[in-house]
Amino acid sequence: MQTKTKVRLLTTLTFGAALAIGTTANAASPGRPDKLLHVDPGTATTFEAENAIDQTNVTIENKPAASQGKNVGGIYNSSEVGYPMKFAADGKYKVTIRWAVGKGGTTKDIANILLDGTKVDSLTGNYTGGWGDKADQWKEITTEVNVTKGVHSLGIHATTSGFNIDKVSVQRVGDYTPVSTTKKSHAPIIRLRGVHNTLTSTELSQSQIWYNQDTQIQNKITRQSPLNLTLTDRTDVPTIYIDPSKKGQTFLGMGTSMEGSTIANLSKMSTFERRRILRNLVDPVHGAGMTMFRICIGTSDFTGDDFYTYYDHKPAGYGNQDGYDTQTPAKDMHPDWYNRTGNGFSIKKDEQNGTIDVIQELMQEARIVGVKNQVKLFASSWSAPGWMKEPTQNTGSDNYKPNDLLIKGGKLRDDMVDNLARYEVRFLEEYAKKGIKIYGLTIQNEPQNETVYPSMLVNAEQNGRVAVKIRQYAAQSPVLRRMGISHPKIWAFDHNFSKGQAYMDEMFAKVPEAKRAISGTAFHDYDGEPTAMNSVLKKYQNQIPGFSVNLTERSVWGTKGADRILQYFRNGAQSYNSWVTMLDSNTSPTKFPWKVDPTLLIKDPANRNYWTTPEYYVMGQFGRYVRPGMKVISSTYGSTDSITNAVFYDQFRHSYVMVAVNQTLEPQQFKAQFHGKQFLATIPAKNVATYSWHE
Repeated sequence: MQTKTKVRLLTTLTFGAALAIGTTANAASPGRPDKLLHVDPGTATTFEAENAIDQTNVTIENKPAASQGKNVGGIYNSSEVGYPMKFAADGKYKVTIRWAVGKGGTTKDIANILLDGTKVDSLTGNYTGGWGDKADQWKEITTEVNVTKGVHSLGIHATTSGFNIDKVSVQRVGDYTPVSTTKKSHAPIIRLRGVHNTLTSTELSQSQIWYNQDTQIQNKITRQSPLNLTLTDRTDVPTIYIDPSKKGQTFLGMGTSMEGSTIANLSKMSTFERRRILRNLVDPVHGAGMTMFRICIGTSDFTGDDFYTYYDHKPAGYGNQDGYDTQTPAKDMHPDWYNRTGNGFSIKKDEQNGTIDVIQELMQEARIVGVKNQVKLFASSWSAPGWMKEPTQNTGSDNYKPNDLLIKGGKLRDDMVDNLARYEVRFLEEYAKKGIKIYGLTIQNEPQNETVYPSMLVNAEQNGRVAVKIRQYAAQSPVLRRMGISHPKIWAFDHNFSKGQAYMDEMFAKVPEAKRAISGTAFHDYDGEPTAMNSVLKKYQNQIPGFSVNLTERSVWGTKGADRILQYFRNGAQSYNSWVTMLDSNTSPTKFPWKVDPTLLIKDPANRNYWTTPEYYVMGQFGRYVRPGMKVISSTYGSTDSITNAVFYDQFRHSYVMVAVNQTLEPQQFKAQFHGKQFLATIPAKNVATYSWHE
């Protein structure tokens, strides 16, 4: 996890738990069970700006006595407030914002109005005489939005500093105006109803309202009427051209994580409910069809436990028993790798906190639905035991305390390469003894990120040297040989796009033999662009047999997030894993020090109930239909102003799957053409669609 860019930070001094009602409101009244603002067509819905469900980088201020109440202030570039709403009718709605513009003169494009995360207007701020210290400094500014019936998110996004917000009002002022019309094709039909398709909508994706309540969305991998496969024609709509002759990487899987927070919440549920959730994650017919799961070697930032590794006692021979400033060389230490003393290597805490049980149940459910051989586990370490590390200036700071075990930050000692390799192979062995086969591992989560949760700096040379040793010790392990996993995949780096090429180049330059140990590169998407994956892949795929790139950590939301997943696969990724599967509605348990966006599943902490966010179903739009072994094939990307896509081919069933995304606020019609054939389709606003057909 990357500090500051791991998730959208929600730096708020006050979080409105309930939506306050203005004098003309008919909005979320005390009698309503939900926290949506209900917008009826016959009257204005007015509410206090500071009671936004979603607040990013703003301050809730007390207004002077003359103005009374509170307002949203402390606004600067990228500040945002969001209001989840339920509109009772289609229509054109006037949005009125009562604000005070404190900057002198006129400031163009001072803020954007967002509907479901998409910009629909920009606002110009005229100086109102001050920041709202006096009642007459508050003025009204209006805009109009075209809205369909249902649930939507209205956002105000600052593009610069210079204003405060007091109230917001929404009122229907006219009829809904469609932007485009649907066109028909009269091309000869090759296969009647030959293209199957499903839809998932993304209402209120990423909104904090999901931590308050379950909220209905229209489409949840909802099957639509099959489409006709026809000959091509000249119907004038955006066209996606597919070239099946150009095949890319083999698809490995879509999935999520079984980290400490998720394990803790699942462990609090009844066996029946927990196993139902696990089955739904892997079930390719009725569930999300996931086949890749990330587990942690020790703990990560998302855990309810105290941070731990599997070897937190200092080994015999370690010179300094009071701290971690020892200069004792590794050769003089005598680690107890088989825990003969009771103070050596042990995965006992994983047994006690439910990790082992949940992972075993996951694989049992995969077997029940017939996909056990497709489901794969890979593991990542957030930190080596403290005695393998060297303290840095950061680790002694107040921000890192308490840090008695030196799990937060620090850097790997050069002479501990062998010990770290043995540590990670011992993890593989102990899990194998529990019947858990680990497909692959990343040596260190975010090796360039030293921060206030489990983390460790590992330079490129160290990464390569550890990989070589892991390959050696795993191949020698009788336990791993018996399980058929003595040659696990080893993915290097496991960090951001922006630094991946340089890290890999340095590693192979300094440790050439690592090319015989490394299986690929793991990436996170918190800095840089997915094109970095394609660059690394092209450079090393002909040098290293079976070399792959994988997106091992990122959480994305809505249609913009679905499009980002498309970009991963279009740039060579074999897999995608989201980060953190389940928190409860208190965003617990976790030791991550910032507010976080909604996870795939949300648990009610008061009982065994849970609910699913749109992102679960978006994952299913991929996982149900794009199965391991399929190939990515060439297609034109499309446009974010219409639709974007990625296409996959099953060479055994001679079938195709296209995942397409409409990020816009209007339905988008398109056609897909290949081998003289086509189908014509329309994707509703803010929906993800999957199309499947045979040759």
